[in-house]
Order: sequence, then C-alpha cells, then structure tokens
Amino acid sequence: MNRAQAAMNGSLRQLADELPPERGFLVVLADPPGLPRVEQRLRILEIPSAWQRLPGLTIGLISPSPGGLDRVVEMVRRNAMGRVGVSPLTGDAAQVDVAFRLARTALAASTAADPVIVFDESPLAMTVVADSEVAQRVVQVVLGGLDDLPPDDREILLDTLGTWSTHNGSASETAIHLYCHPNTVRYRLRRLEERTGRSLTDPRAVAELLLALEALQSVAKGSA
Repeated sequence: MNRAQAAMNGSLRQLADELPPERGFLVVLADPPGLPRVEQRLRILEIPSAWQRLPGLTIGLISPSPGGLDRVVEMVRRNAMGRVGVSPLTGDAAQVDVAFRLARTALAASTAADPVIVFDESPLAMTVVADSEVAQRVVQVVLGGLDDLPPDDREILLDTLGTWSTHNGSASETAIHLYCHPNTVRYRLRRLEERTGRSLTDPRAVAELLLALEALQSVAKGSA
C-alpha cells in the first residue's frame, strides 16, 4: 500500500469513528459540487453522517436508521447535483476502505443519464467497470462476430438486445418500445444469435451477452 492510499484509509477510518458504532454505514462518493442538500437534510432528520471534501471529490459516510437504507438512497437520488457512487451497507468500520473502493467503482459506472449508481443494484455494470482491460476483452470475445456489420446495423442489433433484456425477454414488449413489429424483433435477435454463436434460450449465453453489452457501454464511456 502506498503512502497516499494509507493516508486515505486513515481519513476514512476517522470519518467512520464519528458514526454510531452499533449502526452500519454507506460510503457515498460525489463529483463536485457534492451533496450539500443531502448533508442538510440528514442533519434535519438527525441521521448521523460524516463528510470530507477533497479536490474533485466529496466523501460521505452515512449511518441509516434501522430499515431506513432505501430512504437515504432515495434522498441521495433526489438531491444529487452530479455523479454519485454508493457502496453497499457495511457494518464493520474496519472495512471502510473496501466500502470506499466499491463506492468508487459505482461512481465510475455513473453517467449524466444515470448519475446515481448504487453498487448492489448494478452487479453487471460493477463487474465490467472494475477492470477496463477485462471489459475490452469481453466485448471482443462475445460481440466480435458483429464487427464486420455496418455500424448502423450493428447498433440496431445491440439496441434490440438491450431493450429485449429490460422488457422481460418479450418480443412483443420490445416491439412496442422500438416501434416495430414483433417479428422484426425476432429476426434481429436471430441475426444476433447467428453472429455471436450464443442462443437467447441458453441462460449462460444470455448472461454473457448482457455482460458484454454492459462492457461495451463501459468501454465507450471510457473512450469518450
């Protein structure tokens, strides 16, 4: 561990020491200007929290009341003024450095369109943003069969897969969202299966395709 990391871990433990030892905590990382409204709201509601501001980053540790985790996360979502990453709920102050790394991974996955990412709510995205080289390799291995298609054609197939995955794997629901006929959706998905060599009736293959789709978005974000 280098000196800077050791100093950061020491600062995090000091923040954790400011919180009630019997309650768990979240680590919240936010781009500037941070979460001033959340800090104020937490004080009003008497929810313990501790904060540190660094150049380019605000670090917060929050101790939700028992059963109040969802309430705190919703408060962060409503009041976020930029990109935010939230760790899982951690019960051991000795694990604050681990929670920090998980929150940082969630922050890396956040976007302008989806600015608040909670680590435990996005396991696929967390897997691929944790290592950019792994993400690139996953895209190459799983989706490489689409590389020789025209860019627009490739984008249509990937968009159809993504929409299908968020609409219960239903061609009819996907068609409604994409403003096309269900048979058009089925045709596109068959082409995707043929190109990738992965069947959408095989749960393992579906998991690989969706992981690759998340990885592709992560790689594109990193190169933007």
